[in-house]
Amino acid sequence: MDLNLNPGSNTIKFEGYGPGFFKLSGKKIKTPILIFPDRYIAIKSNKNNIKNEIINYSNKYKIDLIIYGNPLGLESSKDLVTKELNSLNIPLEIMNTDAACRTWTVLVSEGRCVCAFIKPQR
Repeated sequence: MDLNLNPGSNTIKFEGYGPGFFKLSGKKIKTPILIFPDRYIAIKSNKNNIKNEIINYSNKYKIDLIIYGNPLGLESSKDLVTKELNSLNIPLEIMNTDAACRTWTVLVSEGRCVCAFIKPQR
């Protein structure tokens, strides 16, 4: 799917997504991603500490919302990632991968400070 909203020039842009990939600012990513308005981190293994990255970012900017996008959508609401993200006391929305990509694009285009952890579709 292609996305056509145009967030600010310094924001990370979803240019598309599909089974097993995301296209962000001209780069194709095949791993889960942690994305902030001005940067993203490809999560290649469990060694990346998602919670610490979000805490570090929120020390600099106030995060309005965390989006957790997963191919299972709300079925993933009891997994370890959800529990870790909930412990941050920042509003959390869980949705399927497609909805997370679209929601990210809309919120960032509105100038909102959101972060998202999104796993690719299968």
